[in-house]
Amino acid sequence: RGQNQDQYPPKHSTNKGLHISLSRHFYLQGHSIDAFVSDLRRRLSVIHPFPISFDTSEHSKKTSVEHYFDRRVLVNDEKTRSFLTLPTCDAERSHAVIRLISAVDEVLVKYGCPSYYEDPKIHVSVASCKGDILSSISHTKEDSFDEEELDDINNDSIIPFMVSGIQCDLGSTKKYYIPY
Repeated sequence: RGQNQDQYPPKHSTNKGLHISLSRHFYLQGHSIDAFVSDLRRRLSVIHPFPISFDTSEHSKKTSVEHYFDRRVLVNDEKTRSFLTLPTCDAERSHAVIRLISAVDEVLVKYGCPSYYEDPKIHVSVASCKGDILSSISHTKEDSFDEEELDDINNDSIIPFMVSGIQCDLGSTKKYYIPY
């Protein structure tokens, strides 16, 4: 969708709680942090800002409950937390995020940390709760949303972002913003 850059929230806007994850949780020894951040800055220096949008209404005319929750609820590796997410609505821009993930992965692997998921689901998390709620959602193949229920969803609900840097949180006190 052709959108004007002015429609994107300004840098450091109030969307501080919304983020696109570029890595799994990982651990570094304290003496490695400065070198890690330096390597990350160097690797990201060739990346250029890009817009991306997330769609609150991604669906087809007949969406199964299973498909709806599979695309919108993600569970961490340890199955201790579930996240309500909004998937990206732009495949081309998803590739830009995947390039970011690959850049971050290169640095993570150098430090013996796990790389991101093989088949990433590019999303922004909007809420979370304890536990694995996907395993407790009961549904059958016949469960689906009908067209009337889908009409209640605002089809114009696009959330645009301008991706112009990353924030690297190491522990609860060290936070680094790396613009590009």
